[in-house]
Amino acid sequence: MESFNRFNNLFLDVWNNGVFGINASDIIVSLIIFLLFYLLRRLIARFILNRLSRIVSRTANQIDKSGNKRPSFKSRFPINLKKGLRV
Repeated sequence: MESFNRFNNLFLDVWNNGVFGINASDIIVSLIIFLLFYLLRRLIARFILNRLSRIVSRTANQIDKSGNKRPSFKSRFPINLKKGLRV
């Protein structure tokens, strides 16, 4: 029981005082803020892409109505991480 009490005291000390000057509650709050902004970014991007897709579908131009809705990873990233630069 004493080892559990020591562990509990150590846990509470790290939770309150932190390690390297950063306590656990600051890390948790930072992660929550990061995740909220990430979800917000995804929602806004999805909304904008859907809106642009509807605008493009109403135009008579056939160039911007290609079969690929979104570019693939290979076409956006010129370096193949396994093989080096693509030629």
